[in-house]
Amino acid sequence: MKLNVCIEFISEYVNDADMLAGAEKVWRKLKEALPYLERLQLEQKWTELLSVGQALVDGHSGAVPDTNVYLLQLLDLLLDACISLGQYDTALQFGTRTLQPYRLYYTDPHPACGVQLMRLGKLQHLLGRVEEALQSFRQAYDILKVTHGTEHTLTNELQEKLLECQADLSRD
Repeated sequence: MKLNVCIEFISEYVNDADMLAGAEKVWRKLKEALPYLERLQLEQKWTELLSVGQALVDGHSGAVPDTNVYLLQLLDLLLDACISLGQYDTALQFGTRTLQPYRLYYTDPHPACGVQLMRLGKLQHLLGRVEEALQSFRQAYDILKVTHGTEHTLTNELQEKLLECQADLSRD
């Protein structure tokens, strides 16, 4: 789910101070960079997207919290770039940073949170962090069974992932 599509919707429910937290000069730079970064994503120029985006994150560390919507959009773009480049550890780091803001901006249960947890669970499982993956998949399932029902392809996939994790843990 694209976060930028939902910014106007969630701004009705969340204090703008939360969405625009941090140094205004910094978040304005992030805001201005997003159209270019989104174009790189559309063109699948993952290496350039990661390079430019990582420089923005590193250059402004601490000046803007992860709850800032522009940084959150950037983190989502970097998550996608890292996955596309096979940099799964880094993808997990970026993705983990999105969870608290997602929970802040999307009311529980919200499918965006469920899908994000599912994505992180897949990364955790791929990286051999099976207990963490199991926890992420459980949380995602609890959300998506409410928002999508138990017969949806996403919830069915989550059930399979839960079984895979349980089988992996029983082998250890």
